[in-house]
Amino acid sequence: MACLCGNYFAKEEIVSEGYTKNDKVYKIAFQYKNDSTPIISITETITNKVQKAPFEVIKITTNNNTTAETVADAEFTAILTKYVDYYGGFDEALKHIDEYADDEYAIFRTGSNGHRCFKTIVLWLVHLQ
Repeated sequence: MACLCGNYFAKEEIVSEGYTKNDKVYKIAFQYKNDSTPIISITETITNKVQKAPFEVIKITTNNNTTAETVADAEFTAILTKYVDYYGGFDEALKHIDEYADDEYAIFRTGSNGHRCFKTIVLWLVHLQ
């Protein structure tokens, strides 16, 4: 069988939801080793950054559905949807919070005005409790 050795190039074409595209072109060189090596194997790690966006929470309370006042010091926990789905619910995902990266969850409180803003947070962070 002919050796297909040489230089090859790999570039990401399809991106998983929630990640930014990695436009880097990776050069992969396959080189002949010897007659006793039937398969040449090379591993290359290609990384993506998680998409992030501004995020704001406003906690309000209603009184007979006619007024809405903000609530200061309300605590929230936010966890990536993929973990909530994987573990079958928010409470179960919360049990594994120490396994997540820092940008995959947040525990926070609203300020004195009932608001809490983040400059950036993971774009698909949608489960709050």
